[in-house]
Amino acid sequence: MSPPPIWASLLVEKVCRSVQIFEEDSPIGCHYYCGEESHEISIFVSPTEIVGGPNDGHRIQARFVVDIVELMKHFDVLDAVTWQSQVVDETDDLGPHLSVTGEYLGEQVWVRILGNTPEQFLPGRIADFEERRFVNIWDEQD
Repeated sequence: MSPPPIWASLLVEKVCRSVQIFEEDSPIGCHYYCGEESHEISIFVSPTEIVGGPNDGHRIQARFVVDIVELMKHFDVLDAVTWQSQVVDETDDLGPHLSVTGEYLGEQVWVRILGNTPEQFLPGRIADFEERRFVNIWDEQD
């Protein structure tokens, strides 16, 4: 997959500053799709997977809050801000999320901040039970 356009990277950085994560050093992931007329950006905070010990393989979703007022300030034109509280149906792989549509630097954008990391993504962080340390996996893949 090619790297995102510079304008998209700038928007993602700004959006991430509106997210306050309670678990220290939990990485933030991003998935994007750049279409001809509109672009989609999904942002999610990594869960931590426990490795070793009695809870081996268990995933703990990171807790976070979003400053929605700050988030809305990043858009040049704001079309809509919505909150989806639950999975809509069996085809909904995003689940609960905050959704913002509008324009950023002349581009039509749909940004979603997901409540949970989609299943197709591996956890970005592990808690190594044996060595009693956290390892950010996503950081090591760059």
